[in-house]
Amino acid sequence: MMSTPISCETAIRVLQGCVDGGARPGDMLGPNLFKGPVRMPGLPADFPPAMDFAVAQGWVEKLDPDQYRLTDTGFAVTQSDAKG
Repeated sequence: MMSTPISCETAIRVLQGCVDGGARPGDMLGPNLFKGPVRMPGLPADFPPAMDFAVAQGWVEKLDPDQYRLTDTGFAVTQSDAKG
């Protein structure tokens, strides 16, 4: 169980930041992504709980403690009109 609850909206915002930075289905995601192409305030701090939520939804696959793979479903969530 996560120590800090995270909203669906926050998880989607983090994934959206990854996609806006160039991530596509099958790409690896990690907190270092936010030191490069993705520049959004709050994302590095939100990354761990957002990824826990995203794993539970099937939006990403957890590979290592800080590495994830974006799924087709996770990518689709960032493209959906139903976001937010």
